[in-house]
Amino acid sequence: MRFSTKSKGLNAVMGTALALVLVGALLVRYRMSVLESVVFIIGVLLSVVGLVTLITFLKGKTRGTNTLVISLIELIFGVVIAIFASSFIKVGFVLIGVVILILGIIQFVDYIQFRTGVFSLIFAILRVIVGSLLIAVPWTGGDIANVFALTVGIISIVVGVNSLFIEV
Repeated sequence: MRFSTKSKGLNAVMGTALALVLVGALLVRYRMSVLESVVFIIGVLLSVVGLVTLITFLKGKTRGTNTLVISLIELIFGVVIAIFASSFIKVGFVLIGVVILILGIIQFVDYIQFRTGVFSLIFAILRVIVGSLLIAVPWTGGDIANVFALTVGIISIVVGVNSLFIEV
């Protein structure tokens, strides 16, 4: 039996959509504990990819110092992420918060300079608020993080279900 490229693409989209719905449902139900597990799994998978790439390099199947360096970075970074998953999440919240805050400030400055419209002002204010809240996550005892995980879970379910209906 031969599969066409279209059916493989459809299967990939459906698999991704179902994964989004599953991860979204888990985030809605378990919030931060699932997020820590997901980050741990990502760290383990990254370590495995790094280890496989390193073994392939050491057996002589791949060449170049880039392969060696990349495999070591993947391996080390994956182990660090897996061991320090909760700390990595906190740092991630702060970094994402800083980026969103800066984007909000830039958008606010653009609004002042160019009078880009009321929606631009509203989104600038929302970005500053969301960025500030994400920066505060490590010091709030996780309340904001739980709300964030719930929001990401709901969005994940909606995107997954939407993808299923579009592709089917």
